[in-house]
Parts: sequence; C-alpha cells; structure tokens
Amino acid sequence: MLDIIKYPLPSYTKGRTRQVSYGVIHYVSAKNVTKYKNDPYNIEGCLEIFKNDGPKYKFSCHYLIARNGQTYQMIDIKNTAWHAGKSVVAYPHFEQDINPSSIGIELVGMLDDSFTNEQYQSLAELSVYIEEQVITQGLGIIKHWTGHSNISGEIAVKLGIKEANVMKKDPGELFDWQVFYREKARVILTEEIKISCVSEITKNVLSSITTKECITLLIQKLFKKK
Repeated sequence: MLDIIKYPLPSYTKGRTRQVSYGVIHYVSAKNVTKYKNDPYNIEGCLEIFKNDGPKYKFSCHYLIARNGQTYQMIDIKNTAWHAGKSVVAYPHFEQDINPSSIGIELVGMLDDSFTNEQYQSLAELSVYIEEQVITQGLGIIKHWTGHSNISGEIAVKLGIKEANVMKKDPGELFDWQVFYREKARVILTEEIKISCVSEITKNVLSSITTKECITLLIQKLFKKK
C-alpha cells in the first residue's frame, strides 16, 4: 500500500497552463552537500537540497522516493513543479518546456549505481496512483513515462534547446525500464483483481483479503459463467 509523507516546498508555479501528458523520472543524491558527502543516499540530505537550494536555483519536483521505497510528496500535482528545465518532446509533436505538462519524480540514486527493488515497487504504485489522480482531477491523461535524459539530453542539445555541458543523463542507463513497466503492470493487475472481487465479498472482508484469495475467487467466478 502506497504510503506518502507530505514535505511541502514553495518552489513551484501555481496551476497548469497545459494538460498533463508526461511523467518524468529523475535521480538525486546528497553527494554535493558537504555534511553528507560520504552518505549520498541520506534522505534528509536529499530533502534539504530541495528545501534550501530549490527556491534559490528554481528547481523542484512533485515526488521523491528514498532507497527504502518511502515516498515523499513535495508539490501537489495540480501545480507545476520546476523539474524539467529547458526540455523538449520532439516526437510525435514538437513541444518545449515540459514542466507545465508533466509530473516529476525523483529517485534517490546516482548514475553509477542501480536502484533498489523497493524503489521500483513504490515508483510503480506511485505512477498508477498519479495517472488515476490526473484523470480524476481533470488535469489531463499521462500518455508516456520518460527519463529526464530523453527530454533534456542529447536530443535537446542537437535541437539547440540545451547546452551540451549541462545536458541531463538521469535516471541513467542503470535505470531498468522493463522492471518499472513490469511492476506497474503488476500493480494494475492487482487492483483489477480486487475490483473484480467486490461483487463476491463484502467491503469489510475486502480490506483484509489477500491477492491470492482474490485470484481464487475471480477464477471461480469465471468458471461459473461457463
């Protein structure tokens, strides 16, 4: 079950000027914070970066996921976070400045290290939750999940939108997109199974039923139809 800790930040633009269409994945570490240089994955250090430097250097993100999978919400999705900077989605249509049309998620990590299973699981749950909330709140429809490098990396440099010395590489080659989409599919399937069980059991029982029990009930239900 998704557990989100609120950590509000002042670094954002109120509201949206476009429909939300993208989810963008980043990474952040505390390695450049002096007191955390030997502890780059320290969650307090990562949060401090956004709290202390965000307002000054104009950056922020909607969510942050720690190495243990704990999720923090820093900005409400109805507002525009400053996470993409100079960016572009060149295909299927040319769109610059992705901040107004995207949700930004930071994973605590570094370019030369893999992300944890807990982070992939939380990211999958969070992405499904965000997609649902974007639709429910009338903000748009997330059609694509992408990395910061895909919108502010080599393509942006070639198009003259971003300088080569500041192009983005996150979440990096060690971020496993197949694992992310597999975990995301698992979350969606689990939710659909539980919804299918509603007609078979009471809401009180549903709150404590396991996924395995739900699958069993669903199979029994399907056989009855035959």
